[in-house]
Amino acid sequence: MPFSGTVTLVGGIIVMTALIWGCDHFVVGLVNPGVIYLPLVAMLAYHWGPRHAIIATLLQLCCVYVFFLPPAVGLKPLTSQSVVELLTLAAVTGFVLVLVQLARERSAAAEREAQRSSALNRVGAALTSELDEARLLQLVAQTARDLTGAEFAAFTLRPLNELGQPLGPSEGSFFHLASVVGVTQAQEQLLRRLQLGGEGLLAPIFRQGVPVRVADAMALMHDVELMHRSVGVATADTSRKATRRVAFDYAHRSQPG
Repeated sequence: MPFSGTVTLVGGIIVMTALIWGCDHFVVGLVNPGVIYLPLVAMLAYHWGPRHAIIATLLQLCCVYVFFLPPAVGLKPLTSQSVVELLTLAAVTGFVLVLVQLARERSAAAEREAQRSSALNRVGAALTSELDEARLLQLVAQTARDLTGAEFAAFTLRPLNELGQPLGPSEGSFFHLASVVGVTQAQEQLLRRLQLGGEGLLAPIFRQGVPVRVADAMALMHDVELMHRSVGVATADTSRKATRRVAFDYAHRSQPG
């Protein structure tokens, strides 16, 4: 539910305050009643994030000040003892929030790794059992996109001879789109009509086997356009070479170390 965290926060504070007040007055006097709020704060921090936990921490301090610091219920001047008690409670709560945040990060990392392993296992099982090449490539492309967080992923293939060697150069129209995910049907149809080859950003991949990871492809294209203007590119062949050079340099600059 969209407001489950808020309901838990408000309802939990009310219930915990009533519970602490009843125990303090009818069972046994509590030395530091504020610590009883800590499980609620930790649960809010783990399941609903730091915003709810911070609000719960502030409400907990207010409740302790109004209801449980002497004298009786109401506003009262702060003494050195009450200030120390509130600061101690705030420090302990902050420490609990740090531990909860670490637990959340560990849990998220473990969940991501489990999802990654599950996805790779599905791909591995498909490689040994799937007979339909189109479905297999679709699954691999979908898995690659999900694992990398990319907006879309695609496979391009080119013919090989009986020895597994590529037929023809990297440039040209030998490549064809085999599978793509993350695009509309109209975009997929357009991509299937295009002549694909080792040009531009793809050149380092097909020519030197260099993986290319670009944060902003539009920035790369802007660099290519500036080069074209500066050198006065006149022919398509020269343009392809200039584009390939910029892409290759950009790919190497992007690589660590």
